[in-house]
Amino acid sequence: MEPQEIRPIVLGVLSQFYVPVTAHDLALLAEVATGLGISEGTVANLARQDSEDFSGGIERDFWVCPALDYPSGSANYDYSTRSDWPARSRLVADGLSEAQELATLRNMCDVAAIAEERGDASPALRRLIERIDELAIIIPGPRIAEMRSRRTVRTSGVILYREIAEDLYGPLVRAARIEQREVADAIDRLPASQKYFGR
Repeated sequence: MEPQEIRPIVLGVLSQFYVPVTAHDLALLAEVATGLGISEGTVANLARQDSEDFSGGIERDFWVCPALDYPSGSANYDYSTRSDWPARSRLVADGLSEAQELATLRNMCDVAAIAEERGDASPALRRLIERIDELAIIIPGPRIAEMRSRRTVRTSGVILYREIAEDLYGPLVRAARIEQREVADAIDRLPASQKYFGR
């Protein structure tokens, strides 16, 4: 597939997440959502291509952008984001924060649950569930056991992880946003080229 065909798919997946996402995870999520195999390398190059297109004067409503390192505001192409997100949703500090990992887990669980509801049994969905299990290590084991013990009906791991991630996410993201507010506000005031693609 050509970048112009992949860009709307990637932007669509990112719109569900609102946190920086790696090319590996984006390619997997796009495959689960669309059934189309998209290479990780192609996804990884989209933000760089959009940066070149922006510099070349091409106009688009939305751009695939790199995450922005905290506190420098420099581009971090290990993660993709969207140009219409505020800087506070695009910042990464030495990788994803605990709050961002919980948001990623929660959102991946949503994608998996929707795929399961529509009867998807694809290898891509199996890989996504394996990825969810990897991310779920952030959830304390006793918390999982406690949630399972309170259930009267057996609940899938995907639903359980999603609920716990949602519970844990709120206080952490509020603290991170307070800590990063000054930097995020300064980035939001930069010219579009620096705000979208880093200083």
